[in-house]
Amino acid sequence: MNTRIEQIITANNVDFIINLGSYGWSDIFWVVDNKPINIDSITHVFSDPHDEILDICLDLLDSKNCELYLFHEPGATKISFEVLKEHQHLVKVIIYDVLDIIYQPTKDVVLKEVESFVMVKQQFLIIAYLQYKKITLLLRNRLYSRSRCSDFPIVKFKELELKMRKDSLID
Repeated sequence: MNTRIEQIITANNVDFIINLGSYGWSDIFWVVDNKPINIDSITHVFSDPHDEILDICLDLLDSKNCELYLFHEPGATKISFEVLKEHQHLVKVIIYDVLDIIYQPTKDVVLKEVESFVMVKQQFLIIAYLQYKKITLLLRNRLYSRSRCSDFPIVKFKELELKMRKDSLID
């Protein structure tokens, strides 16, 4: 990677865990250059966060800018993904706390930036794919799946998997 690109990437050490919690709750734990960012107690009541995250992945594969809201009770977290125009393989990620109590995405909302960083788009996609692969494998176990959402978006995950294979991001 050339020096100019290395200067644009502000976070080279990014990882996250997606936890499909029981009874309609989930969590996402980010680590950005050793700084933890917890997005916990995400409710599935107002939207399906996993369906929306998979949509984000599909949009990023097409180099589209996108955003999602992850709802808590009360409040929300907004995450924006902006593909850099001059470097389509990089994405700027901005994580916001939504300071208003909302239950659907809206433009008129007070935001507080929690973290902002630029990372390699492929890195985000591979991490997200592997997190959802983990969940699909765990859902095969009756003890695990019994208290989890029965409507996990497996079809959308398979769509992501096929598209990532086509783009040679996974084997």
